[in-house]
Amino acid sequence: MAKCDIYSKKRTQRDRNKKLYTQMTKWELKYLVGELNKLQSFETTFHSDDKFRQLELNVNMVKELIGKFDIENIIEYNTGRGNKERRVVIKDVRPIKCDNGKEVVAKYAIDLDTGVIVTVWVNLTTDTHKTIDMSYYNKDLKII
Repeated sequence: MAKCDIYSKKRTQRDRNKKLYTQMTKWELKYLVGELNKLQSFETTFHSDDKFRQLELNVNMVKELIGKFDIENIIEYNTGRGNKERRVVIKDVRPIKCDNGKEVVAKYAIDLDTGVIVTVWVNLTTDTHKTIDMSYYNKDLKII
């Protein structure tokens, strides 16, 4: 059971280009799924290791998704700090039961070029992101 009393606070950054899945074409979504499914393994950073520990999540959860990504996993594409990286934020659609009785889904930011899990966080399964600030996103960002 995961320790899920640590919810993600709003950390959206303006120093990177971002495109939300609702702004992507079908071809962009398929391209990102293909890029994710090319990854043979994932590595972690000190930061992501720390987040996995804090949340009491097992890194093997994301490793189980290797080669099995689909469009429903894609949340966002962004260019990382300095607009020099290709990162995808994905959602693991499998609900996780928390020690407080609630259910969450894990979210991962993955660097497409290195396979590094940059960070991980959880959102309640009931979170529909109705309050999302679309001014942080660029619908014209080129992915392909």
